[in-house]
This record gives sequence, structure tokens and C-alpha cells, in this order.
Amino acid sequence: MTKQGNIFENYAKEMKNDMATIVGQQGMIGDCEEFLDTGSYMLNAIMSADLFKGLPKNKTIAIASDSGIGKSFFCVSIAKEFQKNNPTGYVVYYETENAFTSKMFEERGIDLNRLLYIPIGTVEQFRHESTKFVHEYNDLPKEEQVPFIMILDSVGNLSTEKEYEDAITGANKTDMTKGRLVKSALRTLKMELSRANAPLIMTNHVYSQIGSMYPEDVMTGGKGPLFLSDVVLFLSKRKDKDGTVQVGNFVKARAKKSRFTRENSLVEIYLSFKTGISKYHGLLPFAEKAGVFKRIGNRYEVQDGRKLYEKAIMDSPEEFFTQEVLEKINDVIHAEFSYGEAEETTEDLYLDVSEENEKLKTTELAD
Repeated sequence: MTKQGNIFENYAKEMKNDMATIVGQQGMIGDCEEFLDTGSYMLNAIMSADLFKGLPKNKTIAIASDSGIGKSFFCVSIAKEFQKNNPTGYVVYYETENAFTSKMFEERGIDLNRLLYIPIGTVEQFRHESTKFVHEYNDLPKEEQVPFIMILDSVGNLSTEKEYEDAITGANKTDMTKGRLVKSALRTLKMELSRANAPLIMTNHVYSQIGSMYPEDVMTGGKGPLFLSDVVLFLSKRKDKDGTVQVGNFVKARAKKSRFTRENSLVEIYLSFKTGISKYHGLLPFAEKAGVFKRIGNRYEVQDGRKLYEKAIMDSPEEFFTQEVLEKINDVIHAEFSYGEAEETTEDLYLDVSEENEKLKTTELAD
């Protein structure tokens, strides 16, 4: 060890910063070694470029869309999967919309005894309460710390103390401080959550940016949610109906920003109003590309030579998506979603399947 090397090691040990480290010896606080299964292979893929990983455990995730697509449902489904895989784990749920009841959480599979539900109204309240909680959690002895995830639903509905005061006094003014306050809240909370090895999942609304040469959807709450998130997913949907009754949504999730997958990667996830997120939906296009299933007309030829409609496969997915098949699909997922050049965009992959399905719809009905 050189004298210069000792200086740097001693400096890391002596400074009042327990997160400072010689990286080659101890790693970094930002290293992500653990992932949380979301309950959907394709949602795992869009977050981590791996079917078997999922939500990065010590990172900030933003899920944004128009109203009615299922952002809150996604959060609750992820919370359910987290509780299932972590028998002592807690869900800390900050809600701004007063939309849930205890019965709704229970019906969606949440263990209410491991749900800390906190209704909040302002950005300042969220910043103070969340940062104070995580700071005190980090001061606990390691043996007393139990795993948790934090959810903020939603950023777009947070008000500010000034907005409340103006409403009470009758002042007809627009509060321009919210964006700055949201950024401050996320900035102070982010490092504490990294120390706690816990994720923040937040939902947000989007609006169309008017007046620009290239209009696009942007998140509410200023630039903070985009700048300070590690993964940002934009959702869109098409309805799934049983006759005239809507029974779910086919949700397209696009990586607007990601530190783990190529930006603008796209997956399709099925959200059932009855059972939640489908574990297997969205795998078929990648199974075809992996060569494990072969598309013949409007059917798929599976491993044993049978030619089946998509519905027959998805009705018994465990039979067809074996561990061996999933591993082959995962090779394609790595190639499509990891940083680097891909042969075909995931959007093209889904468009090809959608167009083919439309062409063959009449044939399938006739059969």
C-alpha cells in the first residue's frame, strides 16, 4: 500500500460521513444488489432488463399516466408481492387522494397489519414526515430494522402550505413554489432511503405540453420527479372488455428514463380488475423471437408441436413458460433492454404482433 493510498483510506474513515468508502473494498451506497419481484415478468423486465429481478430495491421509481389507467393499482400489486416475499416487511403508503379504504386494500391482498397508511395534503408535510421516519429508521440497530417499501400516491395531487393559506384567506393567487418544494422533498429523502436500502415508488399525473414544436406528455410537479427518479415509466392503455363490461386494461409501459434499461423500451402488461397484474402477459412476442414458440398463422406452435391460440397458452401459462423457456426468453430480454444496440425496438416488436393480430382477427373468429 502506498503512502498516498493510506491518506485516502484514512480520510474515508475519519470524515463524518459513514457513506464514504474506497469503492474497491466496500462498494458504494448507490450499488443495487437486490431487486424486488413486481409480480409481472414484463414489469420486471422494463425496470431491470431481467425477467427474474424487478424493482431496484434502493432506488426511486416514478409511474406516470393520465387518470384511470391504473397507477394506484400497480402500486398496490407491487406492495402485495413485496409482502408475500418479505413476511416481516412493511408497506409505508402516503396517499394524497383519499381514494382507498381498508376493505379495498384487503380485497387486493394487502396484509393490513403490515400496512402503515399515512394520508397527507402538502409537499411540506410529506417532506417532513417521510424524511424524519427514514432518518429514525436508519438510526435503529440493524437487528431491529425490517424491510419496507415507501409509496407516494400521488405527487400530482400534493398541495402546498401556501396554497392552503391562500384558499383560507381567499387570495386568488397561483402558487409557483410547488415544483421547487417537490424537488427539495425528493432530494432530502433520496439519500436516506438509499441508506435504508428501501425504494420509493411514486405515482404522478401527466399533461400535454402545449406550444412546443414537438408536443409531449410531461409529469406534474416540476422537473424534480424526472431528475431525481432512477426509473420513470409512462403508461398508456387500451380497455379489455367482456361484452360491454370492462374487466381490465392492457397497459403499455414505456421507460421514459432508466438507469437499468434502454430508454424508450416498451412492454405490455395486463391489469385485471379482479386479480391484479398478470404474471405472464407480454411474454409471447419475446418467446417467438427467442425461437421457443413459432407463430403459424393465428396460432403458436409450442414445444410439443401443438398449435394453440394465444388464449389457450395464457389460460395455462405455467405449462408452457417453464424455467427453461423463461431463461431463453430472458436472453432476448437482456439483448433488447440492456444498454447497447438492439436489432429491433420493443415498440416494433409489439406493433408487429398487434398488426398481425388485427389481420388474423376475422380468421380466428371464423375458426
